[in-house]
Amino acid sequence: MNSKKNMLYTDKYIDFTQEKMFFGTGKNTQRFDSMKYPWYDKNNGVQQGNDWPHDEITIKNDLYDHSEKLTEAQQFIIKRSLQRAIFLDSINGRGPVLVFGQVCNLPEVEAIITTWQHFEVNKHSKTYTKHLRAFYTNPGEVFDESFTLPELQKVAKAIATPYNDAYYNVINWIYKQQRGIEMSEEETTELLETFIMGWVEVNILEGVRFYPFFSGVWGINHNTKLMNELSGDIIFICRDENEHLNLTQHTLKILKKHEEEGFTETFRKLTPRIKERFYEAYNEECEWVDHLFSKGSYLGMSATIMKNYINYLIVRRMRAIGLEPDANNLGGKVLTKNPIPWVEDYIYNDSEEKLPQQENVLNYVTNGIKDDILDHTTMESVKKYIRIRG
Repeated sequence: MNSKKNMLYTDKYIDFTQEKMFFGTGKNTQRFDSMKYPWYDKNNGVQQGNDWPHDEITIKNDLYDHSEKLTEAQQFIIKRSLQRAIFLDSINGRGPVLVFGQVCNLPEVEAIITTWQHFEVNKHSKTYTKHLRAFYTNPGEVFDESFTLPELQKVAKAIATPYNDAYYNVINWIYKQQRGIEMSEEETTELLETFIMGWVEVNILEGVRFYPFFSGVWGINHNTKLMNELSGDIIFICRDENEHLNLTQHTLKILKKHEEEGFTETFRKLTPRIKERFYEAYNEECEWVDHLFSKGSYLGMSATIMKNYINYLIVRRMRAIGLEPDANNLGGKVLTKNPIPWVEDYIYNDSEEKLPQQENVLNYVTNGIKDDILDHTTMESVKKYIRIRG
C-alpha cells in the first residue's frame, strides 16, 4: 500500500509549472504568479467579465407575445426547449466541479472550472425558470412533465451516462488515494478512458446540444420580431456556452497532444469511439428536432433546416479537436457552410476561431451594455433584443 494522499490540501511543495493538470501530486496553494497554462487564467477573466444577473432582462412583452401571437408549433418548441435546457444546465451545474474539479491540480484550471459551474447554476438554470414561471400559471407541472417525456429522457440518459461513468471512476480514484490503495491497471485504464469521454460529452453538450433551442427561438424572433426578451437572454447564455465550448476544446487539445499530461495514448486509442460519439449525438439531436417540430414548422425554420444546422455544428466541433467527420455517418453529407447564416447575428462571438481574450464582443455589465461591439455588430443590433430594467 502507498501512503495516504491529502486530496484537499497537501503541505508538500508543488511546482505547478511541471505538475499534471489532472490526477497529479495534489492540491496546494492557489497561486497565480507562475502558471503552466496562462490561457486558462485569461479565459477565466473573460468569463467573469461577462457576468450578468439572471433577472436583469424584463419579460413583460414576451408574456403577450407568447400567449397571443405565437402559433401552437412555436409555443411547443419554446416549452420543450426550456424543459430540455434546464436538464442540460442542471447536469453541467454540478458536473464540472464534481468530475473535473476534484482531481484538478493546476490553480488556473481549478479556478476556471468553478467559474464555469457558477454560470450554469446561477445564471442559466435560473433564467430558464424565470421564463417558465412567466409563461405558465403552474410551472411545476412543466418541470414534472419533463420526467414523463420519452424523447427527453432518452437524450438525458445518453448525456448523463458518460458523465456518471467518469464521476464513478473519479470517486473510486479519490477513495483509493485517500486510503493509500493502489489502483489496478484495469481501473486506471477505465479511469482515463471515462475521464476523456466525459470531456468529449461536455464538449458536445456545450457546442451542439443547446443549439436547437437557441436557433429555434431566434428563428421566431428573426422572422416575426416576437419574443425579444427570451432571445436576449439566450444571447447571453449562448455567449457563455461559447466560452465553455472554447474551454472544453482547449482542454481536449492539451490532453490529446501533451504527453506529460498522461492522456495521449488514451486519446489515440479512443479516437474511433470519440468520433462515434459525435455521430451518435448527431442522430440523437436529429430525433429531438423531429420531436420539436412535431406540431409544425414556421417561417424560416423547419426540421430539415435545423438538422442541416446540427450537421454543420457537428462537423465544426469535430474538426476543432482534430477529427475528420465521415459523411456516411452524418446523413450522407458534411456541411461546411452555415445553412442559417443569420443566426451569427445573434451569436456574435465564435470562440473556437477567435480567442475570447482578443475579441470579447459582447461585454455585459449590470444596468448597461459596454459599447465595444466589433465589426458589423452595432449597439442597436443588441438593444433590439433586450429591455434592461431601469
